[in-house]
Amino acid sequence: MGALDQISTESATRRTIEATRFRYDELPADVVSLAKICLLDLVGVALAGASHRSVEILVEEAETRGDAAACTIMGRRDRTGPLDAALINGTAGHALDYDDVNMAMNGHPTVPVAPALLALAEQNRLDGKALLAAFVTGYEAGGRIGSLVQPSHYARGFHITATVGTLASSLAAAALLGLDDAGRETALSIAISFASGITSNFGTMCKPLHAGRAAQNGLMAARLARRGFTANSRMLEAYKGFAGVYGDGIAAAIDVAEPRNGFHIRDNLFKHHAACYGVHASIEAAHDLLARGIKPEAVNSLLVRAPVIARDICNIPEPETGDEAKFSFRLAVALGMLGADTADPALYSAATAADPRYVAMRDRVHVEFVPEFTNNACELIAELSDGSQTVASYDSGTPLGDTPRQRSLITAKFDSLAIPVLGPAKAARLRDGLLELEECDDLGALLSLTRPD
Repeated sequence: MGALDQISTESATRRTIEATRFRYDELPADVVSLAKICLLDLVGVALAGASHRSVEILVEEAETRGDAAACTIMGRRDRTGPLDAALINGTAGHALDYDDVNMAMNGHPTVPVAPALLALAEQNRLDGKALLAAFVTGYEAGGRIGSLVQPSHYARGFHITATVGTLASSLAAAALLGLDDAGRETALSIAISFASGITSNFGTMCKPLHAGRAAQNGLMAARLARRGFTANSRMLEAYKGFAGVYGDGIAAAIDVAEPRNGFHIRDNLFKHHAACYGVHASIEAAHDLLARGIKPEAVNSLLVRAPVIARDICNIPEPETGDEAKFSFRLAVALGMLGADTADPALYSAATAADPRYVAMRDRVHVEFVPEFTNNACELIAELSDGSQTVASYDSGTPLGDTPRQRSLITAKFDSLAIPVLGPAKAARLRDGLLELEECDDLGALLSLTRPD
């Protein structure tokens, strides 16, 4: 075996597993709090996303298999097997593109991990502490593995929530199954053979499907590893392994970057607009202009200056569907300038995309991509009817950093999404159960609250 066939120095696979081996009672209090907020956020968006047509199609397909109905499909009365539950709940959790983000992973960290763990915990009647420790394992693994293949991975067109998310899901599920380090290595290596998803499918049902498949495939990888399935145990750093094929190559796999704040979850970014995170800064910049007294009717044109990485992600110029509407700088700025409620998932629809008022404003917006801009920076330049110009800037890449405030904001977001599905009483019981997850002895009982009456 040649030098390029395996790295003979310290294994990135082993280092990742050792660095993400957590016990609940060893986790810092703020990390536990943030994990619960991430799970609360995900359950809320999955409840609201459960009626998306992509989810309905997956439920119809699952029904044809007749699997034992051991697990809950959140936001629906249907039940199914654990693998389909992970798939469907993961798809629902990403259907509205309203779930959280982490820039170390450069994707959505919670949605590929949590649905796999919830299905596994429900099937096996596991408790909240075990779930939280496994969730942090998956979250942190996603950040570390994502750093191995950035920035070329996303630039090549891979959807990192799908690819790295599959790997993160496998390690989380392996942890919840109690696999030892060798078993976790195998689960991760199996998952690498499942990892797929490309950004050209953004704006279609395939984008949320990517997240659902990541959850399902990660769970499958861990289950196969538990049964003794074999795989190359060093697939992060192997020649033509994950780093070599999906990233910049072997050298990248030697460096598993440490989280800048000790845990990647401390840099979690929650969404407060129901659209691709890439357009959030442009919406905030539009709100800034409004707050300064700039009237929409006084605007002749608007120039969005955005990072190059967003060019192929959220640059649909004339969206026609609700899914496409979430990936359009031009429409995002129009919605922001006209005071639309961008926190309402129902806003993103074919009707909104075709609304003459929004279209007229959208057509005044132009987009320019700036190489030196960071991933979430945006500058919005307004040319006014009196010949003057005004500029608003925003960077949505900075975490709030105030955990109690974050909890309050996500609680309000959860209520807005869950109450229409479950009613106020059941939504409140579910919310309180998730925020006190360490007290839960049976995740199955808690998840039963996600089913509408």
